Amino acid sequence: MGHLLVIKPFILFLISMFIPILVCFSQASEYYSLYKGGDSIKKREVCLILDFSSVNITNDGQILIINYHNNTFRHNPSIHISKAIKNDFQEDGECVGISELYKIEGAELKRELDKVEMEKGFRPPPPIRHVVLNVIIILKFENENLLYEVEWI
Repeated sequence: MGHLLVIKPFILFLISMFIPILVCFSQASEYYSLYKGGDSIKKREVCLILDFSSVNITNDGQILIINYHNNTFRHNPSIHISKAIKNDFQEDGECVGISELYKIEGAELKRELDKVEMEKGFRPPPPIRHVVLNVIIILKFENENLLYEVEWI
């Protein structure tokens, strides 16, 4: 009976430690931070319209990998949204090409780094990964289009 009193709190402690980690990894974040403890910054949503014939798509188990002009995008259906849309869809977000995607990312990053430098007095190094934008890829087919929320890797 004495051992159960010790084991129960330990098990509860382990569960309480792993639940936040699991929740963190099970959701696609709409925010990013430029440094540890920094403000959460909302990602800018950008749409990339691609012709299905111009991309190379591989299926890594459940995860879809989309390669386009030396850029890789990952779609995980347990985290990201995907849906079929009509050919006459209305573009709600900002739809750009791949070169514009880099320009937008650079401008957003510069703006946020300048803001941190003005407010906090230091300039954090830029992130190594593409974390600034929330990229939506629309793959164009003849009869319908497929919309994928992706992670730009």
